Amino acid sequence: MLREEFEVFNRYVYFNWASVGDPPKRSVKAIENYLEELKNRPEDLCSSTYYTEIIDNIKKNLIKIVKSKKENIGIVGNSTTPAIQTAMNSIKLEKGDEIIVFDLDFPTVYAESLKWKEKGINIRVIKNKNGFYDEDEVISEINNKTKVILTSSVFWVNGFKLDLNKIGKAIHDYDGFIVVDAIQHIGQEYFNTDNIDFIAFGTQKWLLSPFSLGILIVNDRALELTNPPNYGYLNLDVGMPWDQFWEDANKIPLNNYKIRKGIAQSYEFGGFYSVPSLIGFIYSLELMNEIGIDKIRDHIFDLRKILIEGLNELNLEIISPIDEREGSGIITFKLYKDVQENYKIVEELNKKFLIKVSGRGAAGIGGIRVSIHFPNEEIDVLKLLDALKKLK
Repeated sequence: MLREEFEVFNRYVYFNWASVGDPPKRSVKAIENYLEELKNRPEDLCSSTYYTEIIDNIKKNLIKIVKSKKENIGIVGNSTTPAIQTAMNSIKLEKGDEIIVFDLDFPTVYAESLKWKEKGINIRVIKNKNGFYDEDEVISEINNKTKVILTSSVFWVNGFKLDLNKIGKAIHDYDGFIVVDAIQHIGQEYFNTDNIDFIAFGTQKWLLSPFSLGILIVNDRALELTNPPNYGYLNLDVGMPWDQFWEDANKIPLNNYKIRKGIAQSYEFGGFYSVPSLIGFIYSLELMNEIGIDKIRDHIFDLRKILIEGLNELNLEIISPIDEREGSGIITFKLYKDVQENYKIVEELNKKFLIKVSGRGAAGIGGIRVSIHFPNEEIDVLKLLDALKKLK
């Protein structure tokens, strides 16, 4: 699917989208054109009128792959991390409250756990069972002290996918919130946001952006019940259009300004945007919407099925879900019991066969992580299986 847009295939068989996506040619070219024009038109191409139009277009394209409204989408920094930090900082937590996290989650959760533990918040860690979680068991851990569930929707090590709707509904029954890291999910299939308060994700992996942006989707419930934690100047309600405000000779710091509420934009940092990042992202998004997110999902899972069948024929241990309801484009497996020996295979695949995969592990599991996206084709999967057969 539009493979000619991705130059990485001129060098590698690329299965490392879960680490970083290869930006399409059109996105890179759009940034190059912008920078060339910027030399002569800096005021025009850095104006709020210019980048506001791009942001609106981004939101129009995002809601084709994520169930949301434009006013619920904010841009927070340049990665998932500041979006998660903003979501967590907007929730009122008191000493003795509890946050539930998962042992397979990305290290951003380690940092958040440390931060809140130092503030007197209890951190409860849900342990995986052979790389899986049972949603009913997770729900049984929720109690009156549980204020936040912080989790990925798809886990980075083995691609396990949680039923977030079910868990979100359960935490809401206790007046808590669910904060979701969706960077390993959005871009693979249509993302249902029902009962999720905050969805944070970067754009540099499955969304193929040349430079990452941090996206934060805040649902209506969270907009009503939480407070924007970032006090940037663009978050202020100044009571007049910005063009008029800049010329107002009577403005001073203590003019009783207030932070705007009721829209996700209020959760942004409230400063200038990285315009090249915006431009690159919109071109990547438009490319994906040319194909359609449902077709992308079907293609990923068709190739996933071929890979799983081939791994089974080689008698390799698969530590990712087989069931599509729990699975994703991430498939992790092992040739050897010793995880470190599998990481050596990652290096050999790269050096001997020019196949890019990753070695990943956490919480007692790990192996060779393959991530499949729509630019991949069946021939890529067959080349990988052939290489594994030779290395086995």
